[in-house]
Amino acid sequence: MNSVTEPQIFDDMVGGINGTFEKVHKTIKLLLKLGYSNDGAPGLAVETVVCSDNIEQIPEIWRWAREKKILPIVELITHQGR
Repeated sequence: MNSVTEPQIFDDMVGGINGTFEKVHKTIKLLLKLGYSNDGAPGLAVETVVCSDNIEQIPEIWRWAREKKILPIVELITHQGR
């Protein structure tokens, strides 16, 4: 979940695949409508990686997720391996 308001940021961060923003948001709406994240139901989580393209969006992503009872997972890019 790289953005909740900027489709181009979202799409660019998934390799420039246009339309991904709309597909992901549509799917999340459907899962919520089906009852996910309701009390006693399976929960949902969304993940984002903080980078210069979306750092301004992180508080908004967090609020958006929590308002929908979705667990926000925020990761920082870290160097791994050699």
